[in-house]
Amino acid sequence: MAQPAFSIDQLTNGGFPLEIGGKVYRFAELRAKDYGRLQGHIRRIQPKAVDVLSSVIKDLKLTPEDLTESILKAYERDIFWPVSCDSPPGLGMIQNDDEARTDLIKFCLEKHQPGITSTEAREIQEQMTVRQFSAVAVFAVTGRLPEEILAEQNDPERQSPSTGT
Repeated sequence: MAQPAFSIDQLTNGGFPLEIGGKVYRFAELRAKDYGRLQGHIRRIQPKAVDVLSSVIKDLKLTPEDLTESILKAYERDIFWPVSCDSPPGLGMIQNDDEARTDLIKFCLEKHQPGITSTEAREIQEQMTVRQFSAVAVFAVTGRLPEEILAEQNDPERQSPSTGT
């Protein structure tokens, strides 16, 4: 089994180039500070289960046992609140929120285009196709392009023998 090779670009978060609207931009992986800033968007977007339950509890007319079970499940769910911004549900929330989507693009561009404004990032994001945005989002959290991930998943030499993945 061949060992993966790394280029200097990969080791320094060199990113990947993408042409949008006739101009080439270089998108980098999210840095730790970017991750934290995106988590702020997830906290804003994703309500706590207990808060949602509390707002509708009078309308549900639950038995005391069902109410207790619902509250316990809501508290259990809130232990893992908010979801991680690099998880599929987190990326879905970011993709569906205009402000978070713009910030993701801004954070991915900041390393190579310091001083980029939110307005510029919004203009770039508005010109992107869904496929381009998805490629940037996947690269932002994994450091790999979607094509690389697919190639690895389809390469029998790279799959682990116990799981097939």
